[in-house]
Amino acid sequence: MLLVILLILKIIGILLLAVLGLFLLAVLIILFDPVSYRVRAEHGHELFTLEGKVGWLFQLVRARVSHTDGGFHIFVKVLWFTIYDNLQPRKPKAGKLKKEAEQVRTKKNAKAGKKPLKAKPLKTGKNEMSQLDITDEKRDTINEKELISDKKAVLVEKETGNDTGTEAKPGTETRAEAETVWEMEPDLEGSQEEEKGSVFKRIHMKIKEIKERVIAFIRNFIEKIKAILESVHNIKGKLDLILDFIRLEINKEGFQVTFKSLKKILKHMLPKELRSTIRFGTGDPCSTGQALGAMGILYSIYGDKIQVTPDFEEKVLEGRHYARGRIRLITILIIVIKLLLDKRFKQLTKNIVILKEAL
Repeated sequence: MLLVILLILKIIGILLLAVLGLFLLAVLIILFDPVSYRVRAEHGHELFTLEGKVGWLFQLVRARVSHTDGGFHIFVKVLWFTIYDNLQPRKPKAGKLKKEAEQVRTKKNAKAGKKPLKAKPLKTGKNEMSQLDITDEKRDTINEKELISDKKAVLVEKETGNDTGTEAKPGTETRAEAETVWEMEPDLEGSQEEEKGSVFKRIHMKIKEIKERVIAFIRNFIEKIKAILESVHNIKGKLDLILDFIRLEINKEGFQVTFKSLKKILKHMLPKELRSTIRFGTGDPCSTGQALGAMGILYSIYGDKIQVTPDFEEKVLEGRHYARGRIRLITILIIVIKLLLDKRFKQLTKNIVILKEAL
């Protein structure tokens, strides 16, 4: 029995070691197998062609980009399966298919002359009662309008003197009318005085309103100036903190280490093989010479692999290019790990956190 248990444990251990070995082998392949790329391009007057290929894991994962007169073509494949292809039509979703089917049905019904059925409202006692109530309300409003028109007619007759059916003679005034006229004369004088007083009050209120607006404008202007001065003072303080952060020797060393690491990564990613011929001109001899001087940086990296022919008379940009290179993940991983373990970089990251809190 004990031998059987030991045999089972031995088999389980062998299987675990095999799985672990396969996992380590896959990790090593992923890290050490390079991502290879190759690019060809040609451009000129009304001409642009491009062809790029990328492969990884013994070309099991590959991608291709090409451009011709027909446009761009991009596809990605894993083993024999196409993961992405911009020229292949996408499959419509189930919801879109249902909507399209409904639209087709409605079009067919319209062509056949069929009208969509609509639900008719059922007539019930409640509906009849509501209609009776509406007619009663209309009758009430009509009666009210008639009463109002009658009252208006009576008031007009009273004003014209036709209240008793007799016409008022011109020039004749009753005693009551004379008294009302005599009583209205002092009221007119009082109303004129009230109007004068109301005009003065309005002018006073207007002046007071303008004064309040001017005072509020001045206060807002002063507050805005104070806010601007405070923001300028805060910006000046923040700039001083940033300058002090840059001037520290430990931070300078951290920036240098970071820059060197990024430079190594970029150099590793750049193509190992490059052939390029360029003919260019801006149409201005001065700017063409300045651009030629800027391209001198490429000479320091690739030397005679790049051939540049300036044209100081015409505005032109033509060329043929070919580049090929490799990118190993293990190389980039080693550079990043060394940077993260560096004391100067660690201190730089701590100082950046302190600077953020101070700002």
